Amino acid sequence: MEKKHGIPFCDISHYYDLDLIHQSYVKLGKAIGVELDDARYYQEAQDNIKHYVQMFSHLKFAIGQEVNGSPFEMAYALSKYGLEVPYICKRQRYEYLLNPRYQQKPPSAMLLTLLYCLRISRLNSASDNPSPRSTPPSESRS
Repeated sequence: MEKKHGIPFCDISHYYDLDLIHQSYVKLGKAIGVELDDARYYQEAQDNIKHYVQMFSHLKFAIGQEVNGSPFEMAYALSKYGLEVPYICKRQRYEYLLNPRYQQKPPSAMLLTLLYCLRISRLNSASDNPSPRSTPPSESRS
């Protein structure tokens, strides 16, 4: 758009990680030619995250595919903040495969789809060829 029509453009995904949200504001500010100062909001959000992580650190989280955004982004952020996310539900796993951040440091979670269950940490293996499991996720151990 910028090259063809001269309209400033930036692509910003739906993030839950504070650092990625901050980077999105920086990109947006550059695209529209202003500096967006989010330092006060960033600090307030960090304080809230610390509070809720302390409050809910004893829980395990399962993230469904109907969240407002990406279940992988949410799992990434929650894992980064120290919360346990053993399950992610998603119809397709293509989003995981396309994001290099998950390839570098995948969350240790089981991906539940309509067709199969597999450990996300196994997706980095070139020989990974997932097949349906015969045991329910609650009974499987790996």
